[in-house]
Amino acid sequence: MDVTNKIDSISSIIKFTVSISFLYLGWGIKGLALSGGISCIITSTLYIYASKRVAPYLAFNPLLFNYKTLKEIWGFSMYSAMSNAVLLVQLQLDKLIINYFVGVKYLALYDIAYRLAFFVWGLCGSFAAPIMPAMSNIYACEGIDKLKDVFQVIYKYTSLIICPLFLFVSFFANKLIVSWLGIGYENAIPVLRILSIAYMLSLLSGYGGTILTGMGLYKSPFYAGCIAALATALFCSMLTIYFNILGCAIGIMIAYILANIVIFIQLQKVFDTTFVVRTLYNSLRLPVVLSTFIFFITNMLIGSFFGNKYIELILSCISLLIVYGLVIYKCGSYRAFWESINTLRI
Repeated sequence: MDVTNKIDSISSIIKFTVSISFLYLGWGIKGLALSGGISCIITSTLYIYASKRVAPYLAFNPLLFNYKTLKEIWGFSMYSAMSNAVLLVQLQLDKLIINYFVGVKYLALYDIAYRLAFFVWGLCGSFAAPIMPAMSNIYACEGIDKLKDVFQVIYKYTSLIICPLFLFVSFFANKLIVSWLGIGYENAIPVLRILSIAYMLSLLSGYGGTILTGMGLYKSPFYAGCIAALATALFCSMLTIYFNILGCAIGIMIAYILANIVIFIQLQKVFDTTFVVRTLYNSLRLPVVLSTFIFFITNMLIGSFFGNKYIELILSCISLLIVYGLVIYKCGSYRAFWESINTLRI
C-alpha cells in the first residue's frame, strides 16, 4: 500500500506540473486533456515497474488465462468494482437533481457546502484504506474473537478522530462560509450543517463495510451502496422540490442512515446485537457529547462578545483543539491514541 500511495502521489504531482505548463503555453482544455493522458501513461509504467520489483514471479502472459482463476476472483473483484461504480453515481446524483429541479444558480450554492463537507470526508476516509487487508488477515489467522477486539479498537479511535471534526464543521458552518466567501452565501450554511452530519454517518457505515469486506462478506456493502443510491434519487428529488437545496442535503442524510442500518444489521449477524450496540455506544458517546457541549458553548460566547469573523473562526478552531485535548485526556491512553494513528498509513 505504501508503494501504491507513492505512485499515486507522484502521478498527482506530474499531472499538476504538466497541466500548469500546458496552460501557461496557452493550450487550454486540450492541454489539460493531454496532461491527463501523459499522467496515465506514466502511472501505468510505474505500476508495471513496481509490480516487477515487488512480485517478479508475476507475468503478463495472455496464454496463462484460465476460467477457473477468473471464477475465483470474479465475486470479490466484481462486487468491489460495482460498489465503486454505485458510489460514483450516488455522489453525483444530488447535483444532477438540483440542476434539474432548481437550476444552476442554486447548484453553485450547494456545491460550496458540498466541497467543504466532501474534503473532510475524503481526509477522514483515508484512514480506512489499511483496515480491509488487516481485517482479512486477522479473520483468517486468529478468528472471530480477535476480530471483535479489533472492531472495538477501530470504532473507538476512528470515532475520536472523525466525530469532533465533522461536528465542528456542522456547528461552525456559518463561520467557515462567511470567513471563506464573505456575505451573500448564507443559503449554503444550513446545507453544510446537514451534509457534514450526513458524511459523518457515511464514514461510520463505511468502516463497518470495510470490515465486512475484509471478512469476505462483500455483498452487504454493495447492497448498502445500492440502497443509498436509490434513496438519494428518491428522497433528494422529493425534498428538493419542496425545500430547495436544503431538502437535497436532508435526502442525502436519509440515504446514509438507511445504508447504516443495512451495514449494522449485517454486523449484528456476524457478531451479536448487544456487542455491536455496546461498541457503538461506547465509541460515540464521548466524542459526540463532548464536542456538542463545547461547540454549543463556544458558538454562543463568540456570537455574543466578538464581531470580527476571523477572530471568531480562530476561536472556533481553538475549541476544536480543546475537544481533541479533552478527548485524549479523558480517554486515558494518550500513547495508545497516537500509536493507533501512526499505524494507519495514509
